[in-house]
Amino acid sequence: MNRKKLINFYLKIRRGLFLIINFFFLNPVNLEVFKRVAMYGYGSDKCLKKGFLPLPVHFYSPIPDIEDLEKRKIWDKKSELKGIDFNQKKQLILLKILGRKYYQECRWPLNPTKNPADFFIDNSGFSFGCAAILYTMIREFKPHRIFEIGSGNSSQVIFQAIRTNQKENQINKTSYTIIDPYPGRYVINREVKYNRLIKKRVELMNPVIFNELGKNDILFIDSSHTSKIGSDVNFLYLDILPRLRPGVIIHIHDINLPYEYSKNYATSECFRQFWNEQYLLQSFLTYNHNFEILLAMGYIMVDHLKDFKLAFPTYDSKIHELSSGSFWMRKSR
Repeated sequence: MNRKKLINFYLKIRRGLFLIINFFFLNPVNLEVFKRVAMYGYGSDKCLKKGFLPLPVHFYSPIPDIEDLEKRKIWDKKSELKGIDFNQKKQLILLKILGRKYYQECRWPLNPTKNPADFFIDNSGFSFGCAAILYTMIREFKPHRIFEIGSGNSSQVIFQAIRTNQKENQINKTSYTIIDPYPGRYVINREVKYNRLIKKRVELMNPVIFNELGKNDILFIDSSHTSKIGSDVNFLYLDILPRLRPGVIIHIHDINLPYEYSKNYATSECFRQFWNEQYLLQSFLTYNHNFEILLAMGYIMVDHLKDFKLAFPTYDSKIHELSSGSFWMRKSR
């Protein structure tokens, strides 16, 4: 059974479970109980111990009113990004440079190979666009150090780019650090080669470690995407980004600016997430002249898809179905 058939089989099983849950557990009586817990907090301590918490849809709550958002056509809007230099022309120039120099190296198989370290396109979280820009940024800027927060398919791409750089120049080596409390199999088994693995939540780390990063080094962030009390996102934006040395290049994953997060995140019964990291990022960049935007792939893949296809002729939208939410910026001073 191939990978797509397995995924479809899994989705059918999950849909069946949802039907059972809806029929037996989400009946009017139980829903009224959940509503009372959400409104008045009775029993919320017990809910938290089980890892969930009913919350009201209320103006004091972080849970939005979906019907209200749809009426206001939130998902059709494009932010003006007032107070931010979005560097549209410079983004396209860099895109062309990266594509012209390295696009031929961005030929990845659709499905997994026998080598677990090899990146493949048909994965669930890291698109061709994300991979192509990550790979070519490492090839172009040749960082001495890379810190990756949150490992995954991106680790395969990073390893490949580092390996290619080192084949070209044995002297300029890259030290690769992975920070992830729950690394994947190919990281644990060292199928993807790295210099240091820190199995720790990033928000529990001493911020001083990030002083190791210097000019053209890369801080790759793939966080929980959620700003909340004590979160990794708060730690990274409030404690780490401001302390970085000039010249450090930063990647942030799953950013759609200037567009809203995908409507599917808020409306899908199977995957309902209310991420808010990109709002914090937009606030962070407003009137902030210490950081410059290099590439916003969520913008590029919508407003300048033709330019991306010209830069990377190996891209095929029929095969490479996932869009890109990679956001690249640099600490300028």
